[in-house]
Amino acid sequence: MRVDFVISLYQEDCRVLDQLRVFFDEMSHTKYKFSIFLYHKSDLTPQNANRTMRFIRSEIMINRLENIGRESDTYLNHMMRMCAEKRDDGYSVFIQGNPFDHSPDLFGAVRRFLESSSDMACQKGIFAPIGCDFYCDMTGRPNHPKLPIAPVFEKLGLTH
Repeated sequence: MRVDFVISLYQEDCRVLDQLRVFFDEMSHTKYKFSIFLYHKSDLTPQNANRTMRFIRSEIMINRLENIGRESDTYLNHMMRMCAEKRDDGYSVFIQGNPFDHSPDLFGAVRRFLESSSDMACQKGIFAPIGCDFYCDMTGRPNHPKLPIAPVFEKLGLTH
């Protein structure tokens, strides 16, 4: 089963790539095939470019995006790309260039999820949040008041 890490990078120090290399090595005995989709919205720093060299081509795909939106624009772009390619098998883990402020135990959470789902057939439409939990009443409250979430859901054909 495939597990894609989708990284939205602007100008962060993308140390997560170093930890992904360790995570991939630790999980090499499992049935999972890991890959990285790195979307960057500015030039890669020399440090980040060097970090990408630690992966083989089949493990990391590097894509340049225009600097619009935030990480959500990157994630939506990736989802639309995967739908167009009809790739809907496996799991996608969406993370920022520096995810540890929001999810200090990111790789522990991913490992626990994969272990708990190891006997589960890949089912379409599963969403498992990793990190902080936010709650919303479809108008953006309590975290982002007046954010029009319900219309976005409707445009995507989702229900709430």
